[in-house]
Amino acid sequence: RLLREACPHGALSDSTRAAWLYPAISPDGSRIAFVRERGSLLSEAPDERSLVVAPLDQPGSALRVVRGVFPTPSGVLGNAFRKITWRDANTLRFLGGVESLINGNLGGFAPLGVFEIAADADPTATPPTAIPELADAVAYASGDGGSVYFLATTDLTAVYRWVPDSTPTAVAHVGTASDGSTLRQLADVAFTDSLLVVIGIFDYPDGANQTRVAWIDLPAGGTQHDVYAFVAARRLAAVPGHPLVVLEASNGNDSNLWLLGFP
Repeated sequence: RLLREACPHGALSDSTRAAWLYPAISPDGSRIAFVRERGSLLSEAPDERSLVVAPLDQPGSALRVVRGVFPTPSGVLGNAFRKITWRDANTLRFLGGVESLINGNLGGFAPLGVFEIAADADPTATPPTAIPELADAVAYASGDGGSVYFLATTDLTAVYRWVPDSTPTAVAHVGTASDGSTLRQLADVAFTDSLLVVIGIFDYPDGANQTRVAWIDLPAGGTQHDVYAFVAARRLAAVPGHPLVVLEASNGNDSNLWLLGFP
């Protein structure tokens, strides 16, 4: 249920568009991190994009942690943030990447790995740090015992698990769905209550394809179960402590949020 609303404020002109994206609440519930964008109503591309942190009850007073661009190990400057999470009470993680501008419109997001930065970092002095073991990650989720579950470009049909100071290992592979379609690739992952939940694109012999949600029971040896087919399933977010995830999916041109439960 919607508890309350908060909106940007200050000396913003009527021609300015502001957006708050990818929110993540700190473990103690006192702060919120999110991506802040500002730009002209006449342009699809924002003039400013930053990773910011604010008191939960005062999101309009957010302070910048990462400015619009940041260095990456590949030498390419990152300019976009996805999947914001808190590693602990004082450290943020995010999937960093590049969002291109094509003919005045924002193009697709190209991931460049997972990064960390202190929640009170000085954006003029401290850049985010890349996690070497997650350099190939295209999606990730916080797991149990400080671990990270992620999808990697090396094999987009597998889910990997990484524990700090160790080497990532594949813990699950997704294959054929219950209707006989075959997985082409995974698109997102969430971990909740010992379950892995994934979004996958599945192909049929006649050339059609479908976006499906599947869940994997790790304690039961990685048994795969299909849940639903969606027109355009986009993102997953776990509900901590419960066998539930929130799914963002499209119905035509409109996005909807679904609450999915698992036995």
